[in-house]
Amino acid sequence: MKQCTLCFLFDDANSRMLMGLKIKGFGAGKINAFWGKQDPGETIEHAACREVLEESGMIVDQAALEKVAEIAFYFPNPPAGKTWDHYVHVYIARKFSGTPTETDEMRPAWFALDKIPYEKMWKADATFLPLLLEGKKFRAVYTFPDDCEEIAKHEITHVDGL
Repeated sequence: MKQCTLCFLFDDANSRMLMGLKIKGFGAGKINAFWGKQDPGETIEHAACREVLEESGMIVDQAALEKVAEIAFYFPNPPAGKTWDHYVHVYIARKFSGTPTETDEMRPAWFALDKIPYEKMWKADATFLPLLLEGKKFRAVYTFPDDCEEIAKHEITHVDGL
């Protein structure tokens, strides 16, 4: 199973979160936090910081990462020749630097915490992002049907630490 990261950047002073519109690749057309695969020889924390930089132009130090969740995503019937199953290490960061910059993969934008565009995100996000916004830590498992869009089933377990 591919090891991946997902990182949400929080600007607490302005009650907002940085995410981006995925321009190409898996999830194109959806708004999401900054995510991607762990490269060989790379720690998962380094992967999270690298993906944020590559997709948004923002710089996050590994020490600023707070792990808040682990999520397994299963796609039993992806399109032919594809393997989409992945295990995601979810982080938040409240300290970062830089200016959000569009890349060939993502168009970053700030979203008010009370106006998260769930209708433009993966359906699974609406089931776990509110927990993250409440400061809860959790492990979750999602299984998707043939359309790889709807949720066939999911389970979320709250944990004290990760």
